[in-house]
Amino acid sequence: MAREQDMKQTRKKHGAAFKAKVALAAIKGDRTVAELASGYGVHPNQIYAWKKQLLDGATSVFDGGVATAEGTASEAQVDLLYRQIGQLKVENDLYEEFRVKQDTFLGSVTVPLLRPGLVTVAASRGETVRTGRRPPP
Repeated sequence: MAREQDMKQTRKKHGAAFKAKVALAAIKGDRTVAELASGYGVHPNQIYAWKKQLLDGATSVFDGGVATAEGTASEAQVDLLYRQIGQLKVENDLYEEFRVKQDTFLGSVTVPLLRPGLVTVAASRGETVRTGRRPPP
């Protein structure tokens, strides 16, 4: 029974401050990674991973102003793209609605296979789009 309890150990969750402290100690090089691992109670591979993560992210510390400007521009672009997706979805839904009406009433509403944007403009004005052409079957 004691053996089952040993096997059911939960993972330790280390905070960012602890990880930074251990990684900085590894970068200093005063002690070996094995000594740090036994001293802090973590696996040596974890220390190597934290050290690499700290070194890889070190340049972002000095890019603080640029990163926030890029983040704001990125958010604006995402917002614009979401608006365009919404507009295209509405146009597509209207286009599909007109195609169903066309198939149902064969001739009372004739909607050619136009771009969805043109059909949407006519629909928003309350106009019925009529042409002498029938769409291909």
